[in-house]
Amino acid sequence: MNFETTKDRIIYESLRLFAEKGFDGVSMREIAAAVGMKAASLYSHFKGKEAIYTSIVDTMKSRYNDEVMNLQIDGNDPSADVKVYEQISSEQLYGIGRELFVYFVHDEYTRMYRKMLTIGQFQNEMIAQEYSRQYYDEAITYQRQLFTMLAQMGNFKDADYEVMALHFYAPIYTMITICDRQPEREDEMLELLRKHIEQFVKVYVLKN
Repeated sequence: MNFETTKDRIIYESLRLFAEKGFDGVSMREIAAAVGMKAASLYSHFKGKEAIYTSIVDTMKSRYNDEVMNLQIDGNDPSADVKVYEQISSEQLYGIGRELFVYFVHDEYTRMYRKMLTIGQFQNEMIAQEYSRQYYDEAITYQRQLFTMLAQMGNFKDADYEVMALHFYAPIYTMITICDRQPEREDEMLELLRKHIEQFVKVYVLKN
């Protein structure tokens, strides 16, 4: 893999090690060895593991933002996306969902990031908080707010919008983690994703 800067190489190799051993199971010396430098030189780029971890998180955010921009959505601000979803069909919604699903399943950085958080949540409170933020809090908040706006516009049924967000999001995240463990089941999960979105639209959407 090509890297623009030494910092990029450090971030990638650190993430790879954290995904293999967990955040607490990796030392700065191990990171330096993986990058091919002395530990003292590593400290000239980052003050410590937490500083590297912060850069890993920031890089993940940047990569995600680039991906959703390619899909012509914001992905973070529901008020910026509500017009996109206002008249969207079930097939169009599946198209966006499929693109994001494939990204989360295949992008190497994203897969390692998810594995790092999955392993590290049981070792380190900082990692546990990031896992909840990344894979529950922000995802559910975004979708709850989006579904609330769509209901106010007359497109969605009136309901408990946080539960609605869970109904939409939780099965998708489950399917992604199945692909993490059993990548040979990806086609099966993509077909299930299509059925899930079609069913969700039938249950909640008034106009489609």
